Amino acid sequence: MSLLDAGCGVGRISIPCAKAGAKVIGIDISKKAISIAHERSKTNMSNCHFLVADAEFLPFRDNHFDLILFMGTLEYVSNPGRIFKESYMILKSDGNILFNVWNKHGYDFISLITLKIVNIFRKYKRTKDSFPLYMYSVREIREKLYHSKFKSNIKGYLFLTKFLVLRPLSNMLNRSKYLLHFFIRLERLISSSFLGPYVSSNQIIIGRKINSMTK
Repeated sequence: MSLLDAGCGVGRISIPCAKAGAKVIGIDISKKAISIAHERSKTNMSNCHFLVADAEFLPFRDNHFDLILFMGTLEYVSNPGRIFKESYMILKSDGNILFNVWNKHGYDFISLITLKIVNIFRKYKRTKDSFPLYMYSVREIREKLYHSKFKSNIKGYLFLTKFLVLRPLSNMLNRSKYLLHFFIRLERLISSSFLGPYVSSNQIIIGRKINSMTK
């Protein structure tokens, strides 16, 4: 598999994918992150390369990749539609994109209950100089993918560790397999249900390329 990890950071996802046998290229706009990714990747890992590039202007030839990942990337992009169109060009005819992005409505729903309280206990808060954080509804993502010629499959995902009750008990949860298994089952139930994408704090999306010959 030929894989592009867009917004790869220090290679947290790129390197394991390469170790699993994929031909990986990781890109990021941060020179420092790419430098660290180079250091973390083994010198004899010929199937993993990193370079500084902008996801909105992907410097690759058409029909090149089987899969493009945007993990923790689109939250910082004001126009994901442009990235989807760029991705469409460089994907093979049966290629896919896989990404996650904050759910605008789900995040607001959960924050009413927990996140505003959790923020009181956070040591570090976002500053004015931080990257802006964009969120998208399920409908917005579907429309942007459709206009970029992708068929979407959206799943919801709840970050249960953001709940106030779990933060102080994180160490105990790691030792309590029964309680942890309960939350995992609950999370899977919600994520796989019809309402999952709409009430979850995060969206996991697979975009399948629609060929021009496909009706």
